[in-house]
Amino acid sequence: QGLNNSDRHYFQHHRDTGEPGPYIGPPVRSRSQGQWIITITRRLNDADGQFAGVALVSIDVDYFERYYATFDVGPGGSIGLISTSGILLARAPADPGVIGRDVSGTDLFRYRLPGAPSGAYRYTSPIDGIPRISGYESSDRLPLLVLAAVGRSDALAEWREQAWVRGSLALCVILLIGLLGRLLVRQAAKRQRMETALAESEKAFRMLTESSSDMVSRIAPDGTQRYVSPASLRLLGWTP
Repeated sequence: QGLNNSDRHYFQHHRDTGEPGPYIGPPVRSRSQGQWIITITRRLNDADGQFAGVALVSIDVDYFERYYATFDVGPGGSIGLISTSGILLARAPADPGVIGRDVSGTDLFRYRLPGAPSGAYRYTSPIDGIPRISGYESSDRLPLLVLAAVGRSDALAEWREQAWVRGSLALCVILLIGLLGRLLVRQAAKRQRMETALAESEKAFRMLTESSSDMVSRIAPDGTQRYVSPASLRLLGWTP
C-alpha cells in the first residue's frame, strides 16, 4: 500500500486510451519485491464512466522461465514468450538482462508474423548470436506468441555424427578398392610381362628349330607329336 504506480506503462495506457479490455504490459520490476513481473490490467471507471484506476494482476517472469526449463531444447536452444508488439516477456535459459527487450525489428515480426500466425524458420538470435531453427505460434486469444528453437549445430549434430561414420566407411571402402585395384594392376602387368617373355621364347625356339638341319619334335605325354620342325621333309620325306 502507498506505492505510486502512475508512472507505469499499463497505468498510462488505460488512462490515455480508455480501452476497457485486459491489457498485457511489458515486464517491469516489482516495487514490492524487486523481481521481474508481467502485468495484466483492466481499466476501472467511476459511475460517470471516467477513469478511476486499474485492476492489476502480476505474474512472476520466473514462473515461465522455470516452466520452459522443463523442456529439453538442447544446449543451444531457447524458448521465449513475446508480446505481439515485440517485447520479450520471458525466456529460457533465464537471463534477466534480456527481459523487456524490444525484438520487433527482427525478421519474425517484419516478415513472418504478417504472413502467418505460426510457422518455422531459421534465424540468428539477436540476443546471444546463436544460429537456431525455430517454430513459433501466436495466440488467437491474447497478444502473445511463443518461440521455441533449437541450436542449428545441435539439430545437425546427429546428422554430422552419422555423416562422419558413413564418410569413414566410404573412405575405407575406397582405400580397399584402391588397394585391390593396385594389386590387380600389378598382377596384370606381371602376366603381361610373362606372356611377352613366353612369346619371345616361343619365337626364339621356332627360329632355332626351323633353321636347324636336325629334326626337332615336341611330343605330348600321350605320344601325340605337337610340333615337328621342317627338317622332317628333308630327312623323312614327310611334311611337318
